[in-house]
Amino acid sequence: LASVFTFSPAKTISEDRKKQVLQYGAFAVAVYLLMGLVDFVYYTGWFSIFISTISFSFGFYFLLEWRKKIAVDLKEDRRQETESEFDQARNKIETSYSVNIPYTYRYMGDVHTSWINIINVFRAVLLGGTPGSGKSFAILEEWIRQLIKKSFAGVIYDYKFPTLTKKTYNYTKWYSSNYPVEPKFYMINFDDPAYSHRCNPINIDSLKTIADAKENTKVLMMNINKTWIQKEGDFFSDSAMLFTSILMWYLKLVSKKYDYNVCSLPHLVALSTFESREILFLLFQEYRELKANMTPFNDAIENGALEQLAGQVASAGVALAKVSSPELDYIITGDDFSFDLNNPLAPKILCLGNNPDRQETYSAPLGLILSKLTKTLNRQNQAPSMYCVDEFPTIYIRGIDTLIGTGRSNKVA
Repeated sequence: LASVFTFSPAKTISEDRKKQVLQYGAFAVAVYLLMGLVDFVYYTGWFSIFISTISFSFGFYFLLEWRKKIAVDLKEDRRQETESEFDQARNKIETSYSVNIPYTYRYMGDVHTSWINIINVFRAVLLGGTPGSGKSFAILEEWIRQLIKKSFAGVIYDYKFPTLTKKTYNYTKWYSSNYPVEPKFYMINFDDPAYSHRCNPINIDSLKTIADAKENTKVLMMNINKTWIQKEGDFFSDSAMLFTSILMWYLKLVSKKYDYNVCSLPHLVALSTFESREILFLLFQEYRELKANMTPFNDAIENGALEQLAGQVASAGVALAKVSSPELDYIITGDDFSFDLNNPLAPKILCLGNNPDRQETYSAPLGLILSKLTKTLNRQNQAPSMYCVDEFPTIYIRGIDTLIGTGRSNKVA
């Protein structure tokens, strides 16, 4: 008794557990006293000694446990799974331009079915989550399915090709009858040209002015060297971009002059590595539109700063050489489809496949195509369209901020 009442443990116990051990301890003590009485009257020998020892041990242990203090702040729901539950809206609000994602949740011990109702998909949606959290499986795939079911055209950037492309192709086949005009399905697959369509993102029709060439050059260079995004204003990076834009516009002028199309990315890469730069600059001088942009290079030639000139030109050649491969050259020199994907008379669904192992090579032409589509999709009086980009940080898209800000009025989701 002295041990029990003087014991002061540091550990705590819950209130229910304290009541329970008190009952167990009282029962063990009662058995101990009863066996002592029986042994005194009838002398049962070793049997009563054994039972008395066991009951005394258990009684002593439970009474020591009973001496522990009650922890008033001890939570049974330590992860707050029950406390964080709340009732949610369970109605499905569906419109002609909505996306409704089904899900389940727990509340008051029961499992309920609910809906994520995205009523206006044209406001732009950013989907975030940790790797492996199920962003593509739970949300993006269902998003694409419902928009195709509702007759949307558009583009899907598939970083882990062909995960989304296969599903998009099947969705297009399933719901093609929902469109006023049956949509065409296209895909770009640089890994296997036999299973890819062809397109030229810098064809002569898309280059209206030299400003378009400069925009295309920025997209190319910043996808090849993403560190250049923070280096806008740097002398050598800006010189490389200016030189590349001059080359691109020169290819446009030559194609128009001789009525033979050489305005493509492979021709641009080949021209950037032309051995005689003196001949190249002399050719540029023949075109009035290029003279105004030749000033930095002409100054270097006149001042005899040939090393500086070589650095300016070599920066462009080295960067562009990274996006050269036979498969890529074949695919981006053709014109199997136009970029007006949301044309009501000829709707198209385009899937762009990337490869994590060849991201440095493929991101430049894919970024160029996606940047081009930010303008062609964002026009008035066109069919509703979607612009889906999986793993957005893996690619640089120029003009995406403008598309997000103004695409709502032109029904671009």
